[in-house]
Amino acid sequence: MKVKDFPYKRYTIEEGIKDFACFREAAKNAKNAGDMIAARGIWLDCFNNYQTAQSLSYCRFTLDTADEFYNGEIEYYDSEGPE
Repeated sequence: MKVKDFPYKRYTIEEGIKDFACFREAAKNAKNAGDMIAARGIWLDCFNNYQTAQSLSYCRFTLDTADEFYNGEIEYYDSEGPE
């Protein structure tokens, strides 16, 4: 599969806040190591979704730096990523 064929969907800061809240709640309520491992899985899914979207937008931007859409996506991740 080529980079152009992968589906792209922006991972928003709102999604990140919601996903992290799920992780935090699961970690806070963990009763044993298994629960904490499950909570970590929630965080890893959140992180992977963010990284995939950010990386794919960067790859597509580097393929065509004149593409206004992916230029905007890079700006979005640069400004919202630190959050």
